Amino acid sequence: MLEIAAMNSTNLCATLFFRLVEKGFSEKEVEKLVKDTYSIVKNGGFFTREIINETLGALGWDSEPMDSYSLDIFMALIKKSLNTEVVFHGVN
Repeated sequence: MLEIAAMNSTNLCATLFFRLVEKGFSEKEVEKLVKDTYSIVKNGGFFTREIINETLGALGWDSEPMDSYSLDIFMALIKKSLNTEVVFHGVN
């Protein structure tokens, strides 16, 4: 897999899109999933993949729509596109 930190916003967007399509989402579903995920994290806070997926589930998504790699790509895209600080913490 490509090194996420080295990708520009265009490559991140394309990689996320194709990753989610490979998981079985349609183009429209990818757009909605990205918008819904952004609506969850846009105001900041502490989020885990589990929290994000639970919240997405409450919005009608099937279980686990965002796997770890897709979420990493999404967060890198937010960081680069919006010039926002995103801090990752390992959770054991």
